[in-house]
Amino acid sequence: MSVSSLREITVGVRDLKERTVLFETGCGLAVIRTGPLSSIAASRLFDTHTTPRATVMGRPDVAGSPRIRLVEAPEGPPARPHQLDTPGPLGTGFTTTGIQDVHARLERAGVRFISPPVLLTPMSLAFPSGAPPGPQRYEAFGRTADGDFIVLIERVNAATPYGTFATDCSEPLHASFIVTNLDACAHFMREVLEHEILLADTCSGPPFDVLLGMPKDVSFRFAMPHRPGFATGRTVFMEFQKRLEPMAQIPGLGAGICRLRYDTTDLHSTLSRVPGGGGSLVRGPASIDDPVLGQGLVAMVRSPFGVLIELWQTA
Repeated sequence: MSVSSLREITVGVRDLKERTVLFETGCGLAVIRTGPLSSIAASRLFDTHTTPRATVMGRPDVAGSPRIRLVEAPEGPPARPHQLDTPGPLGTGFTTTGIQDVHARLERAGVRFISPPVLLTPMSLAFPSGAPPGPQRYEAFGRTADGDFIVLIERVNAATPYGTFATDCSEPLHASFIVTNLDACAHFMREVLEHEILLADTCSGPPFDVLLGMPKDVSFRFAMPHRPGFATGRTVFMEFQKRLEPMAQIPGLGAGICRLRYDTTDLHSTLSRVPGGGGSLVRGPASIDDPVLGQGLVAMVRSPFGVLIELWQTA
């Protein structure tokens, strides 16, 4: 099998320094590399002739943990200008120990939470995959100044936590999306990226209405695909209303999550599965050699949930 778990989440931000400090102080991430993108990398990855600054953050103390790539995107609309159930990228999730303390710290840093941490209990399963419902857990959804979300999760009485903890906040656990066809998204993740559904829930009414700040009759489907053998680097899909028309395409560089990166040991084999998985090739393969992003062969793929997927075969 050739494809890794989610290796990197690219987030466009208006103020690079502000968001870097937020992830440092609020989520315990460290700066791994920072600096302007080369003109070649900027044009090939982001289809821009400017050279925006970028910062790569993560947990260098945890081998192989996912990273967040922050890229300056001062122009354009904010991320998620509408309510939470609007289709599109939502934000980045972290698991915690001591969620109340992390919640308060992020609030002091300017994150606006919808509610205090809310206790959630798994509900009835409505998926044919056989995936179990999610564990009992505390969750909190907080919105950054740019409009995208930080999601906090703390499992209750779990034998092992999701993620690796050297602090009270894990490495990035997942990138989350509001989608209009969860089944098509799961099909893409399985057929192209070799991911399986780890958890699946049907969620409705209290306490999800409080958690999401929505009407009491709120109802949605939830699924978390993962790459077997990897503890983190997942995606989360939430479907409030199923629609068959394609989702809107996310700009190559804009506020909020605008792309995901996966590594592959065989790029051409992975690309051959893209059409059958419901995706499309946008650009590449092409060679990249950049001081921030590293060296490798990269191709851009459009996913059914609208975001660009970077597929990397490292040099």
